[in-house]
Amino acid sequence: MKPDTCKDFMRESVTAYTKYEGGGRRHAPSYNDSNRATGVSDAVDGRGKRSSGSRTPRVVHKINFRVLPLPGTVLMHEGQRYVAIGSDLHTRRDGQTVPIICWKSHCAECGRPFDGWSGLRSGTLNRRCPEHHAPGKAVTAAGRKRAAPHRRKHGKRKKP
Repeated sequence: MKPDTCKDFMRESVTAYTKYEGGGRRHAPSYNDSNRATGVSDAVDGRGKRSSGSRTPRVVHKINFRVLPLPGTVLMHEGQRYVAIGSDLHTRRDGQTVPIICWKSHCAECGRPFDGWSGLRSGTLNRRCPEHHAPGKAVTAAGRKRAAPHRRKHGKRKKP
């Protein structure tokens, strides 16, 4: 799939509606409606029309995509589960428009669901909801172990 064709499938805003060519607004395509959900050969001969219950979600362990992942793609990051729920377009400071992925997860502190955003090739995601947001504070012991040498060398992060 060409990178420029992805923009036709991306949401314009956080709402559940997508603006399509032709000017009308309708519900964003679901997992089964998406043209990207099946290969060309499957879409042509009808093998791609399965019930959503029979297909297991794709599981990845790092954010390194060339094209947007399908809604329902699962990211496992240091024991925390993130589910891709959609995508959007983001305009960077230099004026370039890039796609971003919306993920849904549960807060590591309170367990409440929250949404987070990332690029196609991002390093890490938020681990906590906006109420318990603590950048730089590791959730797991392994993360604290990795962060300790950095803090010894550079010191604690100072608020502006």
